[in-house]
Amino acid sequence: MSRLILIMAIVLADCAYGGEATVIELGGLRKVSATISESEDHYDVSVQMLAVKTFDEGTNLLLNRDKARQYCLQALLRYLRGEKGKITASFSGVTVKKAEKDGKVFRLTITVPQKGVELLSKAPLPSAKKSDEHASGNKLSVSVSSLLTRKDDYLSTVRSLGAFVCQEADTAVRLANDDQKDGLDAVVDAEEQWDTIAKKLLRETKSDPLLLTIERDDVVASVANERERVLEHLRALASRSEASDAQEETK
Repeated sequence: MSRLILIMAIVLADCAYGGEATVIELGGLRKVSATISESEDHYDVSVQMLAVKTFDEGTNLLLNRDKARQYCLQALLRYLRGEKGKITASFSGVTVKKAEKDGKVFRLTITVPQKGVELLSKAPLPSAKKSDEHASGNKLSVSVSSLLTRKDDYLSTVRSLGAFVCQEADTAVRLANDDQKDGLDAVVDAEEQWDTIAKKLLRETKSDPLLLTIERDDVVASVANERERVLEHLRALASRSEASDAQEETK
C-alpha cells in the first residue's frame, strides 16, 4: 500500500512539473524514501518514513515533522550532488506544504526555492542557482553522509527533544510572566517533562537489539549531556523569572 502511494505521488509530480520525479531511498532506522521534483525555480521534496511513536502524541508529532524535514533536505542534497562522501549545505525559504501520519507511516512535503540552496563547498551546484545574500526565512544547515545509521537517528532524537523542551519552557515562562504568575512552576514542569521523555528514549535504546553496545553507550552519554544543557537553560530561565517577579514586587 505504501509503495502504491509513493508511485502515485511520482505520477502526480510528473504531471504537475512536466518532468520525471526522482526517488531516493535513504533507508535507515525509519526506512526513509524521498521523491524529488524540480521546476523552473524550486524543488518539491516528499518523504515517507516509519513514524516515531515512543512518546506522547504532541512530542511524537514534533519529532516526526523535524525528522521528516531533515530527511527531505538530505535527500535534496543527494539529488544535487550524488550519494558519495559527506556534504553540507544551508537552505532558506523552506516551506512545509503537507504533513500527515497514516498508521505507522509519516509523510511530509516541502518546497525549497532554488535560490535558497547554498552548498558549503567549492564545487558549484549542478542545478540550483547560486544563493545571493538574502534573509527570507531561517537558514537550515544539513550534513549528509552515505548512510543513515540507527545511532544517528537516536542522537538526532536526543537533540530535538532537548530543543523542544527548552522552547516549550521559554513559551510557558513568558506566558506566566505576562499573566503575572510564577514562572518557576513552568521551569519545574519542563524539568519533569525532560526526565520523562529521556527515560522513555533510554528504554527504547536499551531494548534495541540492532544497536551495538558502543553505539548504545554513545546515546546514553548524549542523553546525559543534553540533560545538562537543558538544565542549564532552565536555570537561566528560573533566574530571569525570579528577577522579573522581584521587579513586579517593587512596583
